Amino acid sequence: MAMNSPQRTPAPRRAGFIIFSIVSLLVLGVFLASNIQGPAEKHDFAFERTARTKPSSSSNTRAEAKGDKYLIGVGKGDITGPTGKPRCSIILYLITQIQCRLECDSDSPIISPSPTVPCSSDQPNANFLGEQVEINFAGYADIGQVGTGLRQRIFSRAFIVGDVKNPKDRFVYLVLDIATGDTALRYGILEGIAALGAEYSVYGQSNVAVTGTHSHSGPGAWWNYLLPQITSFGFDKQGYQAIVDGVVLSVKRAHESLTEGYLDYGAVNITDGNLSRSLYAYMNNPAEERARYSDTVDKEMTVLKFQRASDSKNIGILTWFPVHGTSVYQNNTHVTGDNKGVAELMFEKAMDGVASAADGFVAGFSQSNVGDTTPNVLGAWCDDGSGQMCSFENSTCANGKSQDCRGRGPAFANLDLGISSCYEIGRRQYEGARSVYVCT
Repeated sequence: MAMNSPQRTPAPRRAGFIIFSIVSLLVLGVFLASNIQGPAEKHDFAFERTARTKPSSSSNTRAEAKGDKYLIGVGKGDITGPTGKPRCSIILYLITQIQCRLECDSDSPIISPSPTVPCSSDQPNANFLGEQVEINFAGYADIGQVGTGLRQRIFSRAFIVGDVKNPKDRFVYLVLDIATGDTALRYGILEGIAALGAEYSVYGQSNVAVTGTHSHSGPGAWWNYLLPQITSFGFDKQGYQAIVDGVVLSVKRAHESLTEGYLDYGAVNITDGNLSRSLYAYMNNPAEERARYSDTVDKEMTVLKFQRASDSKNIGILTWFPVHGTSVYQNNTHVTGDNKGVAELMFEKAMDGVASAADGFVAGFSQSNVGDTTPNVLGAWCDDGSGQMCSFENSTCANGKSQDCRGRGPAFANLDLGISSCYEIGRRQYEGARSVYVCT
């Protein structure tokens, strides 16, 4: 359903912007070519990573509150942002608003079977969607992937950890349900935090980390740099501001929740949550190096549990697991947080009403060493009617091109743009995190 989209780049300006972008890239190419002085000097870096030779184990359950104390806080924003009214009859608009209210109740689905209109900004958590329609999505870099609706709400989650003895020594770790962090967003967030007042001056350039879950189904047009702006036809102030405001609100709530507490660490291997999307490249690594690892991609999820000291209630978890946010396919035009967004909402919903969990429990499923990991665990197949898998060497099909080569998630047979597979990969991450959570 189309909605008003103020402050978008007018159509006549788009052609000019694209021409400007192309010229800029050509100038850059000429500049680089003119400055090449021969082969670059090769450097040998003393880089070593620890081999994982056996499944990770969870940390022991703490029988009583003991161990190092930290200053901890968690927060989650919920501002849908200005979305405009749908271009439809007032009766249809009222019907969709009623539907929206119903889906914002406690029984709302983790990821709905059909797209919905977003709920209004007075809901209790922070959703920074802003303009989910008429905005090019960030991730696939496809100019045809323009938003038409909302399927799953996306959020900003903030985690603060500090030194109890030196409260100014702290950091903020942000998990955003979008493609990635960005310089423009980062500066906007820092300015927004500073505007909260002197009490927030402890947060700045050196202790605020902005990360994205790498979902490929969220609004774009907020980029600072030229290349990603090309497919989104420039910059959209309204969508950008919705993200910034949502993040700042999540930081504010995390700051307001600061208390002394404990951090528990655990890890688990999720063997069916990802797959190498470039196995041929990996197999070109030396055999002796490959022999050090049990898998071709990292299968480990790391879990950090935040526990309040005052009443021993858990206030949140922060996890890291490597898998691309590409369960939902490129032809999807409804906003989602992809598989990590599913895992986050699933975990938070599971904690609702649990005696050991505090009200407002926040679950952040952060990206890890994502590299060539894919959630499409059935492998890559040719979508040309041949029923053949893509070429192992170069991911092409019978015509020698890669355009028809597409990954398939665990529920590919449902043919629903990857929605069922998105739910399943999210569930597998949730189950992994939950298994560690109950043992730490």
